Amino acid sequence: MKLMWMVAILMAGGAPAWAGPIRGLVKAGATSNATALEKGLTHKKSYARELAARQLARLQPTDNATALLAACVKSSAERGYVRAACASTLATWGVKSADEAIIAAIAEAPPDAKYWLAEALHRLDTPAGRSHIVGLQSDMDVFLATSAREWSK
Repeated sequence: MKLMWMVAILMAGGAPAWAGPIRGLVKAGATSNATALEKGLTHKKSYARELAARQLARLQPTDNATALLAACVKSSAERGYVRAACASTLATWGVKSADEAIIAAIAEAPPDAKYWLAEALHRLDTPAGRSHIVGLQSDMDVFLATSAREWSK
């Protein structure tokens, strides 16, 4: 029954509202359009910002993209999963200077994003990051604490 309703809605009204930015960002990622992805980091919808950050990880870093991603990680107003996606891309690019921003984000992130921020910090492998990972070994989140112990070996 649900499937029938979904098909009817799609046929009557075309693509859902969220499909527009998603299609554009996926196409930008496929064509290596860094400018469009950087613009996606400032989109009003958080899911579009997350996708833009994840798509940027496939491309070579640019100064503008690095600055936008760092601002995303530092923004306490940004959603946790978007901050984690931005941190992950910075870690993929090896931007060592992002470690302090990621450490600060971990302190104020919701539990669902905290693990992924810590994982990005682990991948950066900086002295400050390693020290913070050791401190996370006693975190209340069992998965994060266990991972921190593994990462500290």
